[in-house]
Amino acid sequence: MKKFTLLFAFAFLAIGSTAFGQIALRGTSTSATSTNTNLTINKPTGVVSGDIMFVNIAKNNGVAITPSLAGWTLVGSGNINGSNLRGTVLYKVAGGAEPASYTFVLGAGSNDAVGSITAFSGVDNVTPIDATGTFAVSGAAGGTATATGVTTTVANAAVVMFAQQSDNRSYGTWACTSPASLGEVSEFDWTAGTQDMSVGAAWATKAAAGATGNGTVTLEDVNDRWGAVVVALRPFVPPPSVSITPSTTQNIGVGGSVNFTATANNYTGSGNYTFTWTAAGATGLGTNPVSQVGNSNAKNLTYAVAGTYTVSVSIARTGSATLVTSTITINVFAAPLAGNMWASSSNGTQISTFWVNGPVNFTAGGAPIN
Repeated sequence: MKKFTLLFAFAFLAIGSTAFGQIALRGTSTSATSTNTNLTINKPTGVVSGDIMFVNIAKNNGVAITPSLAGWTLVGSGNINGSNLRGTVLYKVAGGAEPASYTFVLGAGSNDAVGSITAFSGVDNVTPIDATGTFAVSGAAGGTATATGVTTTVANAAVVMFAQQSDNRSYGTWACTSPASLGEVSEFDWTAGTQDMSVGAAWATKAAAGATGNGTVTLEDVNDRWGAVVVALRPFVPPPSVSITPSTTQNIGVGGSVNFTATANNYTGSGNYTFTWTAAGATGLGTNPVSQVGNSNAKNLTYAVAGTYTVSVSIARTGSATLVTSTITINVFAAPLAGNMWASSSNGTQISTFWVNGPVNFTAGGAPIN
């Protein structure tokens, strides 16, 4: 007989899209078992390129052989003391064309095995692992599995704990010092032909960088042997950038205006943003440079003399690199001295007169019609 539980409903979890710098649970696959030298596990539903996947495997016999698959990187592995079990955790960053399932090599001497894959979104797929603890194994039977803690280096890291047991037993409360509570996302308990076993995982977001303390999970039976490891994931944070709107060449008449807005995006650091506008030939700059709390600043620039001008903005903030927006061209056209375009009826009767210079229309009095 076998039983499994996949848990997804926690107040602090958001499956699917993530907010800025926030990791979320993408999903956990239906766990799989094996009685031969390979273990095949389905890919979790919804995995997309850039997600990170972890496989958590417990296997008996051939305990000196670590399960493996090309493209997957070892997090930790160890022989669970006092039993024939070996626990292993591997990870992989999903690419653009992942298969529907993965077959892990257990070794020629292996037979019974159980495993599950858990995937997360919002992870920095260049440097996904922020910190990894030592893979811990039980020195003796006990009712709590304890994995060495890690120290995270960034805010909003995901702290994930994986565990394996030497019996088909369930897992109880998952915890560490910071964050205090971990939410279980997978549990699979299996009665195998030779050696009963189970795997489980839990996680939570750690808001501030720092030490997690040891990860712990209570076990159903105090006589079980166990393996466990804690991993911290680094969230993806978009690089800083700047923008200016409108972002294309502007054509106006003498006396006309353009309303520009410059914006700083994903700036690190703290304090005010300083906007320095470069707009020769324009009026309406007001205070320049301007220091303010908000990350967007607007100027309504007016041009009194025909010609070609440019606008760009430098944006600085303490603790973040200073960036410059694109340079926008403004073509300013003078009004013609007299009407230079007419509309006529089919019999040649003049109906209307227009004042046009390049792409700009003017009123009869010379005011641009923007």
